[in-house]
Amino acid sequence: MNNLIQIFRLEEKLETIDLEEIYFSHRKQDDVSSHQKILDYLQLEKTRQDIGEKGEQYVYEREKRRLLKSNSRLVNDVSREPAKDPKNGYDILSFTDSGEKIYIEVKSTKGNVNEPFYMTANEREKANQVNKNGGIYRPYPAGGVDKLIDFESNINDATNPLILTNAVDEDTNPIATVIGNLTVNNSKFQMSHAALTVDGDFTAQNSAKNIDIAKDFDITGDLNLTKVEGKVELYKDKELTVGGDINVTSVTNGVYFWYKSVVNALNLNVAAGNTVTFHKNQETFLGEGVATAGVLTNNGTVDIVPAVSGSEVPAKVWCNTRAGNGTYPNGKPQYYSE
Repeated sequence: MNNLIQIFRLEEKLETIDLEEIYFSHRKQDDVSSHQKILDYLQLEKTRQDIGEKGEQYVYEREKRRLLKSNSRLVNDVSREPAKDPKNGYDILSFTDSGEKIYIEVKSTKGNVNEPFYMTANEREKANQVNKNGGIYRPYPAGGVDKLIDFESNINDATNPLILTNAVDEDTNPIATVIGNLTVNNSKFQMSHAALTVDGDFTAQNSAKNIDIAKDFDITGDLNLTKVEGKVELYKDKELTVGGDINVTSVTNGVYFWYKSVVNALNLNVAAGNTVTFHKNQETFLGEGVATAGVLTNNGTVDIVPAVSGSEVPAKVWCNTRAGNGTYPNGKPQYYSE
């Protein structure tokens, strides 16, 4: 079971009726009848159903458009039938490009992405049971004032990762997404969103398992590897941009910045007992152009891998200054002033 969350903005507004206005329109009047109150609740429920219907239709059509380009023989198999029976626990049956089933639960709201939504126990249980490639699709309308939403994963699953992936537009281009703080507890985590910005901190804590960064990843705040019972990897050729510090506090099996990856951050702090490995042809820039930053504080082990063949070059880690009493088994970082 992989656990996916897809977030995207609808191309048009879902509904013009103000739910708040419906709910409170007559409660402030002392002389309102019970019959009128019932009518208000009925109107509220009807509006919610309309919003849900439009969100499901949007995702249904979007899935068909995607498959039309990638695997047209599956287009007619996309179905909204599961939504008719709440016992199913999901709304839409779709397929990956290779033909694997996707079980999609659609949660639509009239407000922005920060508005909460309700999920039944059956929906949550079904998601945990069957979602190999599916998950929660969260449409929200264009317009209005955007607010960032913070994500915290508490999925306790040591085998299957939580995968954060992107939606695509009609031309199959990844849709850029900005969220607030992202926190991973317990589970493995794979960052496969091709256009994600975390406008805040990314924290892996409470015995989080492996953290895999499989796409370019922007974090405006700090990257806090507080407690990871596994390893943290930045994949080959990928770029990690951290507006604040990278703090390696407790990572059992090490942090690896792989071949030809690029890292940008203000400072790097490696606590005792931790190892950070920069592989050959890798480049890391700490505090580039910032005189008050660029500090590599190493109280553990920082391994800057040397070149082996003529086509390779050693990893290059650039900083303004070094601190700490840790070790550098294969060479020390370079100063910008050198």
